[in-house]
Amino acid sequence: MTTKRDFVLYGLDKHKKVIDYIKNDMAKSPFILDIELIISEAVSNAFIHGNQKDISKPIYVRYKNNGNQIVLEIEDCGPGYSNVIIPKGISDDDLLKEGGRGLFLISCCCDEIVFIERTIIIKKNI
Repeated sequence: MTTKRDFVLYGLDKHKKVIDYIKNDMAKSPFILDIELIISEAVSNAFIHGNQKDISKPIYVRYKNNGNQIVLEIEDCGPGYSNVIIPKGISDDDLLKEGGRGLFLISCCCDEIVFIERTIIIKKNI
């Protein structure tokens, strides 16, 4: 059985409802914390970098769970992704900084990341 759900967010105040819905759908999966981190980082990046912190611009979150894999698509209103380089590690100096770790953390918790125009597609095998 496949679960699909689309969400539209404006700003960051409602992203926890998205996380709660997905956590509920995943029941007692051992990957809940991974998915929570992925969503938090991807939505934050969409809001800060894509939408330039403009709460009037939507962030689209699409969720699909087929029981074997979760696919998350996060789309913002920014100019799109180009020449994205996901860091292979984080230096000790950057470890405690507030920014700059999002894509690295996402890549540590997922199986595949694809960038298409203004959308990041994140796949996690479960």
